[in-house]
Parts: sequence; C-alpha cells; structure tokens
Amino acid sequence: MGYSLTAKADFTLKAAMKIIGDKEQSNVFRGYFYERGKENIDGAFTAQVFKMNGKYCKRSGSIRIDANGFIIRFPTMTKEEKQKAQEQALTDYLNIYGENRFK
Repeated sequence: MGYSLTAKADFTLKAAMKIIGDKEQSNVFRGYFYERGKENIDGAFTAQVFKMNGKYCKRSGSIRIDANGFIIRFPTMTKEEKQKAQEQALTDYLNIYGENRFK
C-alpha cells in the first residue's frame, strides 16, 4: 500500500531532498531523518523529524508541505533553499502537467 499526497507536494519533497538530502538514503538529510506521518485528506505531506546522535535519535520537529507544494516547515532548510525547491517543483510539475491548474 502506498502513501497518498498531491503531485505538487511530492515534487516539492523530491526537490527539497535533492538540495539537502543524503545521496544514499532517501529520508536522511544533514544529520536528521524523517518518518512519514499519516496520510492527509487534503494531500499534504507531513513527517516527524529525528536528529541522529550515535546509536540514539531524538525527535526534533516536523515537516509539512502543503498540498499546493508550499513548504510550511522543513528543519535545517534556509528560506532560499525552500524557495529554490518550490520553484524547481513547480517547473517539474508544469513540464509534466502543463498549465498551473492549482494556483
């Protein structure tokens, strides 16, 4: 069974992880990792973030990408990185789906 989210949220997550993510593990970034949360009826992406510390980890925040692809929370990402990820996601979305149907 898969995890449902909108195409825009998915493109934004992929673009964000391309900027800050680990090359070998899809949910690891800058000494942190995320675990996906529950599916959201609106199509948003949510996840719990944990900081790795040797053999232990500690919860240290959360990720939220709205259904429209806007990053609401993403620990360790700068404002510029968030903007770049959102722009790349919109470009990828438009390349596949054409017009910006969900403004």
